[in-house]
Amino acid sequence: MSDVKYILFVVLCVLKCSLSNTFVNELVTSVHQHVHCSHEHPKADEVIRGVHIEPAHLVKKRSIDQPLRISIFYDHSVYRLEPEKFDMINNTILPEAVKFWEEALKVRKTGGPIRLNR
Repeated sequence: MSDVKYILFVVLCVLKCSLSNTFVNELVTSVHQHVHCSHEHPKADEVIRGVHIEPAHLVKKRSIDQPLRISIFYDHSVYRLEPEKFDMINNTILPEAVKFWEEALKVRKTGGPIRLNR
């Protein structure tokens, strides 16, 4: 599932809990489709082992570099919705969800890919 579809799915699930109507149920059903992942796992020599993980109190003291920037890309099916439903999604639901997640999630610039053993 693409990141945008996943975020939309999570937002719609949260809304489903609070709104519980047919419209939200239809959206959750249409967004939640099984898509196979296409990422490649790192090779054994690319995984860094024995990584020192700092205690939580040290990590929390650091300042966060910047908020997460979220861009919205619509699936073509969204444009087939009735105008009032599209307006509600475009002007109310998604802007509020994007604002919440941009404030809740922060990113920190890294020098390269992070590969840890799990």
